[in-house]
Amino acid sequence: MLPEITTKKPLTDICANDLKLFKRVKVSIGLVRRWKERKEAKKKEEQKKKKGMTPPAQPQMRESPKIEVRETRESKEGIMQLYDLPKNSFGLTQCVSLNNEIVICGGLFNSECYSYHVEKRAYKKICDYPTEIKIFGHIVLQCKNAKEYGETMTLLLSINGYGMQKKSDSKQCHSNHVNEWKLISGNFDNVIGKSAKLNGARALIGGKHNNLIFIAGCYPNKIHVIDVATFKKIKVVNNDLPLVHQNLSYHCFVSKTLHNEVVTNEFLLIVEDLTLSITYNEDAQSFAYAFLPNCLSLKHCNCFAYVPWQDFVILLGGYHIIDKTYQSHIHIYHSQQQKWTQSQLTLPTNFGGGWGVYNHCDTSIHLLGGWDSNGFTHSHYAIKPRELIGVLHKKKTKKLTFSISLLYYAYKYI
Repeated sequence: MLPEITTKKPLTDICANDLKLFKRVKVSIGLVRRWKERKEAKKKEEQKKKKGMTPPAQPQMRESPKIEVRETRESKEGIMQLYDLPKNSFGLTQCVSLNNEIVICGGLFNSECYSYHVEKRAYKKICDYPTEIKIFGHIVLQCKNAKEYGETMTLLLSINGYGMQKKSDSKQCHSNHVNEWKLISGNFDNVIGKSAKLNGARALIGGKHNNLIFIAGCYPNKIHVIDVATFKKIKVVNNDLPLVHQNLSYHCFVSKTLHNEVVTNEFLLIVEDLTLSITYNEDAQSFAYAFLPNCLSLKHCNCFAYVPWQDFVILLGGYHIIDKTYQSHIHIYHSQQQKWTQSQLTLPTNFGGGWGVYNHCDTSIHLLGGWDSNGFTHSHYAIKPRELIGVLHKKKTKKLTFSISLLYYAYKYI
């Protein structure tokens, strides 16, 4: 007898069967989903009837996805307008966060200093700069290692961009010099050189023991290193910044953070669309540089407020030098990923020339002073960085889920 011949099903029949099975599963999932929606709607109606409320008519269209509702709520609640500043002449101001207070240290030709209490939401005048000092693009730093002043006192250093003089502010100190600017150094030209101009320069406290002041800009484009204890300039190697900009001013200069920890003697310099990584070798007293990804939407922009928060650097607003317009965009740089992102949220108004500072008590970024399209502004905003960054994470997660689904269906039918 001849052997029995068995034939396999053609490949087209197998694909057709898989397609029918997929359609049945899809229909079943849709039925289950609609059943759950009707069950939830019925449950809501019963709850409203118990409260004596009549349920509204059911709309014909389906509700929007929950993720869109959350983003809409955050775009309204993420930026809150607080009480206006006492004066509207706080352009180019400098602010420092001290516990539950924010110290506002003058502005453009404005010598008055105020304290804002984040819990009481109230301003209080604390002092004035000396009459002989003219404020124009100054720098204010919090000296973190001033142990000789006691735990109840905070020492602030103010380097004036116009007067070239350094003064200190004794804040919350039980002495005869509470809330008073006091001259602690002579002419600052003798420290950094007469050719240096510090209008719009940026500075920060660094070093292994927070014992150094790093000043970046303005002209010439150099980084100056100063000893906090002696207020004398330290001779360093390779302190010429590798930038084509002739006048480095009103830029961003912050310490680098990784995994929410500040990296000692590593900094980020953001000037217009360029991002520069700076490393200082404290033993060899030399600098090293590396260029990071650019942010093209910041080209020709300066005077933006910048706030370091965890592993992010948040830039708010800015002034476009070519168009001569103020901006409302929010840009975010991620230090770990070395990536720029422009936030979906925007500022309520165009903004530039103000200052941003993070306060740990109310976990908010405070945006103060500056200018808008109408001139000086006295607005004061509080921004929740967690909600600001959270919108980015949800947007990223949504894209990732779509990509995985697309790969699955491509694999199913190839």
